[in-house]
Amino acid sequence: MKSFRTEVQLQPSQCTISYSDNIMLFGSCFAQNIGQEMAMAKFNAMLNPFGILFNPESIAQTINRILDNRPIEPNELFYNQGVWSNFNFHGSFSSPEIDDALQQMNNSLLQASQWIKNTSVMVITFGTSFVYRLLSTGQVVANCHKVDAKKFERERLSVDEIYDVFFELIQRLRTISPNMRFIFTVSPIRHLRDGLHENQLSKSILLLAIDRLCSVFSNVVYFPSYEILIDDLRDYRFYDEDMLHPSAVAIDYIWDKFRASFFDQQTQQIMEQVMKIERAVQHRPLNVNTDSFRNFVEQQRTAIAKLQQEMPILNFDAELEHYAQLLG
Repeated sequence: MKSFRTEVQLQPSQCTISYSDNIMLFGSCFAQNIGQEMAMAKFNAMLNPFGILFNPESIAQTINRILDNRPIEPNELFYNQGVWSNFNFHGSFSSPEIDDALQQMNNSLLQASQWIKNTSVMVITFGTSFVYRLLSTGQVVANCHKVDAKKFERERLSVDEIYDVFFELIQRLRTISPNMRFIFTVSPIRHLRDGLHENQLSKSILLLAIDRLCSVFSNVVYFPSYEILIDDLRDYRFYDEDMLHPSAVAIDYIWDKFRASFFDQQTQQIMEQVMKIERAVQHRPLNVNTDSFRNFVEQQRTAIAKLQQEMPILNFDAELEHYAQLLG
């Protein structure tokens, strides 16, 4: 039978991910999707400690700040629309109280600084090559926080600019962890505010910059999430209601491609056991005071104990507490 689509065929990558790895993910909404899947499957993953990031310059700034472990100072915050914010942090860190905003930002910065020392895999998703530069300082911002647009200058990074900043960053990270592996991807989410043609140019720049990095570093690989959605799933039924973001079905499909590419057979088998336990936790019984439910809980506790014996690194405290509360 003829195939009526151009499926992206992927070979298993030399850059494998296992449950023994410490993983950091940075980037756009698509990084959030992959990171959330990893967290659900109980990988040791830290996702966007400064919040969602879209452009390569801001991602590099964030990672360098984490490496410096330099706390955020009060003079780095600004007050706008009733909250204190920082141009390098997502709005979820903003607060009406400056001390609260500082505490949230610095707590996350400290955790990330400790985590990055043991990171073995870094997943970086570029969303756009367009940046907004604050005219008063020349700083490229990660988030404009609804500040007056007249205070920014919009520009597009070049292939050379992206390559240069990440060449230096990867070299720096290798001094901390010589065996760190890097997975780069380009978000398939289109930035229609840039215009369709400008969006294509923007994505092309990102792809070319990543391709140069892959050609220079043996520990840098590319995962084609962009091509999977744009070419493989070439149909609006794979998009969300806004016709820009991938649907849940598309995210699951790309996640399946990701795990097939980067997880070896043993890791995938462990993940399947983890997800079976997680799906069971979502089960809502009609009556907890029955023998059948008590037997169900005992089966789940046995499955958890068996898996933890095989993989002591896995933590199921929340699941065990959930069952304990149900049984009283």
